[in-house]
Amino acid sequence: MDLVIRSSGEQRLSGFCPWQTQGAEIYLSPKLWPAFARRDFAAALAHFAAARGRQAG
Repeated sequence: MDLVIRSSGEQRLSGFCPWQTQGAEIYLSPKLWPAFARRDFAAALAHFAAARGRQAG
């Protein structure tokens, strides 16, 4: 798993797939999941791309 999107403004994963999310980029969104729109998903992907760019050097 490379990207984890956590909605509702929570900043914890509460044991959500601890082995699968190791090393994954975590995107925290203040929106509740039903209100999560395409533009929010695009923002999460942009965050992910920027993080991967920083890791590449």
